[in-house]
Amino acid sequence: LVVDPRELPAHPTFADVVDAARKLDETGHAPSTRGCLLHDDQRFEGDVLAGVRPLPGAPDALAARLEASAEPVSVLSAWGQIDVPSSEIGVVAFTTTTPRSMTARSFVAFVTKKGSYLRGDDPLVHAQPGALDDQALGALLARLARDAHPTLYVSAEAAVPLARLASMLAVIPNSYEVGLAVALPRGTRLPPAPKPSEELLCNDGLPAPADDEAEGDLDPAALRAALSPLHDAALACALSTGGRALLPGQMVLAMRIAADGHPKILCFVHDAIGDAHLRRCLLENARSFTFPVPSPAGSVDLQVPLDLSLTGPEAQAPLCH
Repeated sequence: LVVDPRELPAHPTFADVVDAARKLDETGHAPSTRGCLLHDDQRFEGDVLAGVRPLPGAPDALAARLEASAEPVSVLSAWGQIDVPSSEIGVVAFTTTTPRSMTARSFVAFVTKKGSYLRGDDPLVHAQPGALDDQALGALLARLARDAHPTLYVSAEAAVPLARLASMLAVIPNSYEVGLAVALPRGTRLPPAPKPSEELLCNDGLPAPADDEAEGDLDPAALRAALSPLHDAALACALSTGGRALLPGQMVLAMRIAADGHPKILCFVHDAIGDAHLRRCLLENARSFTFPVPSPAGSVDLQVPLDLSLTGPEAQAPLCH
């Protein structure tokens, strides 16, 4: 008898959803094409993309921790980390979100036996730190999304019935991208998000050429042909690096081509993605390129814009219809 991990037991709870997501992730059955998270209070349909492996179990109690701290919450997803240094609570997303979730405003809602708590860096949230019923939560979320399209991570105590979670999901405005998350055990803190690296960046451009270095020239058509493999290399680097490297953004590669047609100096004058591993991968590829010999002989400086925009996953609806 093959048991479908997405089919939850009778009277399911949030703990059952987390356990199902862990099993799906561990057995390689994480993908889902349903485009929604929960169906009929009995079935978990979410596309699973866990921020950590193995996925921790849902905690038994959260209300006391939330009453003790109204600070925003750190979030770890497969795309990276939304870090809040003073946060006493961290959550790990386990359903797929889009890359946009890393740059949009984000909030975290916790469903507990006492009610729902909302956390996030906004005066409206700070003004209502206590437990909210579904109507009050929905109204607050609507006000927060008035001029934006935020991301909402939803977590719960282990024993919260799935029907209760579904009723909370039903009040979330359509403008939100929604992901399910599990709270980390008390005392667990996410490590600080890595500081942006300046490696391989040259914000002021390439260094000035030597006084005795002649300036060459390259035919634009030949140059475009030589650079054409760089776009495919950039996408391959993003896929192999993962995490932040999968976020959309523009990078501008500065390159000095020597008189023999080989790249001599390479660096990035602009990087909207900010992943040092991606920069290294791209430079390793670019160094292997061979260009036509400049004519007249000499070095050639150029800047190459790279717009990385992978076709990422679509946002998932909270409830299946």
